[in-house]
Amino acid sequence: MNNGNWIEVDTEADIVSLMNAFGGFHDSCIREIYYWTAQFVDTNWDMRGEPDTHIRVLIQRQWENASAIELLFGEVISCTIAPPLRGFSPDIYRMWIVKSENGFRWSESPDEEFQSDTRIMSKKLWWRDVSDWMGDTIRYSSLEDLPALPLFNP
Repeated sequence: MNNGNWIEVDTEADIVSLMNAFGGFHDSCIREIYYWTAQFVDTNWDMRGEPDTHIRVLIQRQWENASAIELLFGEVISCTIAPPLRGFSPDIYRMWIVKSENGFRWSESPDEEFQSDTRIMSKKLWWRDVSDWMGDTIRYSSLEDLPALPLFNP
């Protein structure tokens, strides 16, 4: 494993290494997603920055070595995230990472024509082992910073 150091995914061999390290995302779930852009409004109400979007995804799985990884997508092209429907399992059975001339696509199918419910396309991709990030702790934000949210009771 990479002990928390970011590994850039650039080649097909890098994709195979990531997929092998995390078991093809089998028996995993998306724990958190953090989305940010390089754009902002300054104190004079002027729009600043470039349209550069990044996404961090924390994924946990029911296996050791690695039990949690973080994906970092840079220069995001598109993003579709579909939460699990009530009454359906949130488990991920398989995700694919496909490299094309446009960059990388992380989705539920290797077929680009298949419009999966969850998919992220980006020009850059990194990952790291964060196996010590198991459990229900929020890593990308503190619950104290959020408004009171009702608990989900199925």
